[in-house]
Amino acid sequence: MISRAASILGCTVIGGLIATYVQISVKTKIPVTATKSISIQTQFFDNIFPNILPLGYTFLLYYLLKKKNVSPVVLILITFVLAIVLSWLGVL
Repeated sequence: MISRAASILGCTVIGGLIATYVQISVKTKIPVTATKSISIQTQFFDNIFPNILPLGYTFLLYYLLKKKNVSPVVLILITFVLAIVLSWLGVL
C-alpha cells in the first residue's frame, strides 16, 4: 500500500518536472496575407492546448521506450540530433 502511494507520488512529481523542464517552441510563421502572418507556436498550438508539443514529444519517447523497446541512449541521441538539425533549419 505504501509503495503504491509512493509510486503515484513519484509519477506526479515526474509529470510536474516534464511540464517545467521540457520546452519546445516553434519559430516558424505562416503568411496569411502580405502584411499578416501567424506564429505556429503562440497563435495556434498554445491557443488550443498550452505546452502540447512537449507533452506529445514526451509521450512519443515513452511509447518508443516501452512499446518499441528502443534504448534510452538512442532516444537521447535522436533528441540531441533533432534539436541541432531543427535549430539549424530555423524551425526550433
